[in-house]
Amino acid sequence: MTGELLGDFGTEVAVGEYSFVWRVALEEGDAWTYCGVNGTFDTFAPADAGTLTVAAAGEPVTIAAWDFAGSSLTASEGVGSAQFIEGGVPTSCNFYGSDDEWTCDNFLMDTEFFQPDGVTPKSNVYFRYEADFTGYSDISASGLFKVSNSGPTHLQIAAEYGDGSLEFMAEPFEITARNTEFNATFVLPPAAGNSGPVAYRFYPYNPSSTGGNMRMITISFAGTAL
Repeated sequence: MTGELLGDFGTEVAVGEYSFVWRVALEEGDAWTYCGVNGTFDTFAPADAGTLTVAAAGEPVTIAAWDFAGSSLTASEGVGSAQFIEGGVPTSCNFYGSDDEWTCDNFLMDTEFFQPDGVTPKSNVYFRYEADFTGYSDISASGLFKVSNSGPTHLQIAAEYGDGSLEFMAEPFEITARNTEFNATFVLPPAAGNSGPVAYRFYPYNPSSTGGNMRMITISFAGTAL
């Protein structure tokens, strides 16, 4: 590799094949100690170098998508399943509007989503989408949605991992449209570059009545293959 990254490991490097060697100094101005080559550069040979391959970033691809026309919870693109969960168990809810809107209610009636510990959700009512997310990073979801006039005002989303742990978005999505379709795109956990979870949970909350509903019309998940 020509030149040095000077310890800035976030420096952008052009696509290509490189050789490299690490060196360290305890204090500014000290002699460099080269790693893995008996400490001094004069013992270094090309065979001692590490190999670094820098590839172009992958383009996002659709992982799975749902179009709820025809009362179907089966993914319309890719492989995946959708469920509505209440109290830890799958629960049926209605299809509405010529069967093209998956319509569920009975959401958490509270302005605060988390318990006082700031980690544990108060709600156990959510839409759950399962697909092959584990092989992807930089996952996002886009869709067409609708809420009733008394429907939820906010939506929190969590990545669900195989051990049952959850990773939530830093901030909930605020739902401002009422009784009209709206498009939304969500940048989902985990952090960029990390592999995805086994499922995503969508928690609508803070309706003005228990019958205030949220309707899933279409939803699509995209990510970059690892």
